[in-house]
Amino acid sequence: FWDRSLQEVWVKSLVNGSETFIAGGDGFSRNRPNWSRDGQQLAYARFRSVNPEHTRLEFSIVIVPAAGGEEKELFPALGPMGDVALDWSPDGAWILENSETLTPGRFLIGLLPIAAAPHADALRKVITGSPNYNLWQAQFSPDGRWVAFCAVDAPGGSLSRVYVVPASGGPWVQTRTENTGKTNRAGRQTGGHFISFQTELVSTTFGGFASIGQTASPPESLFV
Repeated sequence: FWDRSLQEVWVKSLVNGSETFIAGGDGFSRNRPNWSRDGQQLAYARFRSVNPEHTRLEFSIVIVPAAGGEEKELFPALGPMGDVALDWSPDGAWILENSETLTPGRFLIGLLPIAAAPHADALRKVITGSPNYNLWQAQFSPDGRWVAFCAVDAPGGSLSRVYVVPASGGPWVQTRTENTGKTNRAGRQTGGHFISFQTELVSTTFGGFASIGQTASPPESLFV
């Protein structure tokens, strides 16, 4: 990973093919950019190594105008990289994140308040976590009431499942899918009856849709 070129952030128009440089070229790498719901901002992880062994990083989650401009750091941190931006709340006030800062070795799902920058980590809200699973690829439902995510058996698990949980926290609801392969990238659909997902079986990736369960489940209008 550290031998690769540093990652920059660019925006490309699907209308005319024009490309706009957003950030990079300063010794930091950037990855996993996520659009705000209004398309006016981006959030992503920014990091760089601070020792030859690459065991300590200077890292943060930052936001930046989609047209380019100054990056706004939500919090500064030093250590193993433990936070990744995943999604924006519908009102644009919160960043949904993966984090192992509070639980080293186990990634939970939390919320960072943008208004609290550059100390947003001090006011982080934990949505859910588990000592038995790492939680990945979380996404808000369109109305912001629910969060879909993948739970991967830990440590080193090869089985993952797609769940939903209230955005305020609470019991997990498993969708009507279970795979002996690795399921990832639970996604938001424009409308609400389905959650998209990607699963890997015998080194082959398939796309699919998981329907929402009926028992103790969120409403059928969750994602479309």
